[in-house]
Amino acid sequence: MMASTSPLKVGLTDMFLITISVLLFSYLSVFYDAIPTLAAKSQIGMSLLIAGLVMSVLFVGVQVEGAFLPGWKQNLLWFGVAIASLLLGSAVLGRFNFGTTIAVPPEVSIAFGLQMAVAEEVFFRGFLASFFSRYVFRGGLIIGAFMSALVWTVYHFYVYGTSVATLAFVFVVGLGWGIAFLGSGKSLWITMVAHALQNLRAGLGG
Repeated sequence: MMASTSPLKVGLTDMFLITISVLLFSYLSVFYDAIPTLAAKSQIGMSLLIAGLVMSVLFVGVQVEGAFLPGWKQNLLWFGVAIASLLLGSAVLGRFNFGTTIAVPPEVSIAFGLQMAVAEEVFFRGFLASFFSRYVFRGGLIIGAFMSALVWTVYHFYVYGTSVATLAFVFVVGLGWGIAFLGSGKSLWITMVAHALQNLRAGLGG
């Protein structure tokens, strides 16, 4: 496929989730003194959110839409791809669980997971997948999804120090989410919701 020049689509759901992510960052700041590791990772998440939004505006373009779920009827298939990649990665390689790296109460783990889900999607799919698909070798969907998944996996290695099996899971899911995001015409709510569901499950220990 040719590189996509379409802008990032931001609807009411995206705005709501981004707002929730910022509020959760504020909530988690209460625990910073007691859990320094949480503080560092939560601050990384906020940095990703801000950088993703700014870089998307500068290099990708942002199209604000008044709909709650922009193009939801056309994008149900791509949401299915996002969920299917998550289920496939979970079945074959195990699940990613924040609880294995940060020992915190369940409610804090859930809040942290939801904050990071939104922040990471804004940066790694919203900006990076769009950027790679548009500018790098004019690679289109596959290159954009692959490169963003690769960078996302390296990020998880350095920030969370996860196992090889977990990194494989992160890459497979990231690749599927990149394909779903770009295939949908850059509707960010698709992967935001899928990522939030995954992190919610991990936070609940499911």
